[in-house]
Amino acid sequence: MVVGAPRVQVGAAVIRFLRRLWPLLPVRERRKVRATAAGAVLLALLDAAGVGLVFPLVQIATAEAGEPLTGPAGWLSDLTGISDQGRLALVVAATVVVVFIAKGLLALALLRANIRSALNCETATADRLVRGYLAAPLTFHLARNSAELQRTLTESLRRVFQEGLATCVPAIGDRVVLATVGLGLAVVAPLEAVAGGLWFAALIWFYRRATTRRVTASSAALVEESRQAIQRVQQALASVREVTISGRAPVVGRSIVELREQAAGRQRILALNEQLPRYYLEIGLIGGAAVVSAVAFQTRESSEALAVLGLFLAAGLRLLPSLNRSVNAEGKARVAMPNLAVIEADLAATPDPDSIDREDRDPLPEREPFRDLTLTGVGFAYPDRSPVLRGVDVQVGAGETVGVVGGSGAGKSTLIGIILGLLEPTGGDVSVNGRALADCRRSWQSRLGYVPQTVAVLDASVRENVAFGYPLGEIDDDRVRSALAAARLDDFVARLPDGIRTELGEDAARMSGGQRQRLGLARALYDQPEVLVLDEATSALDGETERRILETLEELRGRVTMIIVSHRHSTIRSADRVLHLADGRVCGEGSYQELLASDGAFARLAQLGEDR
Repeated sequence: MVVGAPRVQVGAAVIRFLRRLWPLLPVRERRKVRATAAGAVLLALLDAAGVGLVFPLVQIATAEAGEPLTGPAGWLSDLTGISDQGRLALVVAATVVVVFIAKGLLALALLRANIRSALNCETATADRLVRGYLAAPLTFHLARNSAELQRTLTESLRRVFQEGLATCVPAIGDRVVLATVGLGLAVVAPLEAVAGGLWFAALIWFYRRATTRRVTASSAALVEESRQAIQRVQQALASVREVTISGRAPVVGRSIVELREQAAGRQRILALNEQLPRYYLEIGLIGGAAVVSAVAFQTRESSEALAVLGLFLAAGLRLLPSLNRSVNAEGKARVAMPNLAVIEADLAATPDPDSIDREDRDPLPEREPFRDLTLTGVGFAYPDRSPVLRGVDVQVGAGETVGVVGGSGAGKSTLIGIILGLLEPTGGDVSVNGRALADCRRSWQSRLGYVPQTVAVLDASVRENVAFGYPLGEIDDDRVRSALAAARLDDFVARLPDGIRTELGEDAARMSGGQRQRLGLARALYDQPEVLVLDEATSALDGETERRILETLEELRGRVTMIIVSHRHSTIRSADRVLHLADGRVCGEGSYQELLASDGAFARLAQLGEDR
């Protein structure tokens, strides 16, 4: 049973779903869910009361004038002290109207509260997932596909909360309606109630047996297929130029359509399962009426049998929507379960952002300038892979410009990830100003400027791209212009129709590769960093633009510590020191000219770099 939730017997699938979902709900929303469930039970009791008053009303209406009232009608007559049949019928009918009006108003209030609570829970879980993804270590993102994360944040959350939670909580009240009205019918007409109950139990058993396995399998398969669909669309749109030029657009398009067709078959199963109970149960109601009629007319007088049949038909028509919603809730719970498993797995695989210590254990004092970065015996291995770095010893002093070169797979990107505090070394120590980097990670990262090989450009204005992550009201336009000028991008921006407020559009189609990287450099310089890390930041630049960028770096030299990874040796030729990485080790260190003379492998790389 759900912890703290009303203890009402509902379908097994609904119980399992709510029990697994409950720990994920925010504490505040749990109280609202409990209140909604309690309201659903109250609504069910009102419903049962309204249905229960139908039988004495039918008795009163069909009784002969002056004939003594018996059964429920007689109890009501004694309770109210009204012996006149017409007056009693009017009172009972008015009570039924009031009960159903109150039930309708309460149902509207509960519907609003239930939808709002489900959406609040979805929003809170989405917030927790997004912050967890952003706080996750780099190894998490290297092992995952972005399509998986998008699928979880859209499809899986919708299935669990908008469809699962929003449907299963009201199902508690529906089950109370079924139980209460069924108990009332059993008291009034036990034989007919047993016959009708067995009939509908058989119908539900057959329906579950026919649909459960297909619904469960389809919902599980859709989780993976939705990821594949997102991934294929991303890949097709990202490579639209190559696809068009190669003439493979029909093939790529067909692969997406085939996946959609496959998913459509499973969606059809789920959609039919959602609508089928209504029509199935309506047909079943006719059979149930026949069963009840047969029993009633065999065991009662005709007038009494008609009253019982009228009661069962009224109850059946009223119970049909509750029974339909109850069966539908079990289907929604089964569909939601695979999606809930995905959400649970991602929450378990990412750190809880609310429990992360936002303060460094040993932060760098704000006024203490950067002095040195030291790596001692650093090693690193990705999960289930051989070591990428082995025994790396590096020291970078304030104001130095250090180049890092090496062939593919040498460990350059991993080394930069460790320096940036994005990867935790599996061996050795990393310190900044004598403090362990793990203890001053946030204050260290706040002093860094980073230009990646591939710069992410937002579908936003130039100023928002440069001041990435800052609230719009806190962006300093003068600093934006200064950073653009330093990155040699001011001429390009000056030609734009709205200057720094020009929208760049999705994927910045109006910018060249070199302009994108200069935008990345401007973004790094906006924060006026003490240490600037460039990871292949000049790889897509033409010779003239590279020369202008090198002039900028030369102006920063001595004032800003720079660590530059580049295949282009022209970029690191003037560095104070160059580190040559090979097979995860520093196999050469010194000035550019010293390495040319002493390191044959470096000389060959230099030749290749010049050839580029």
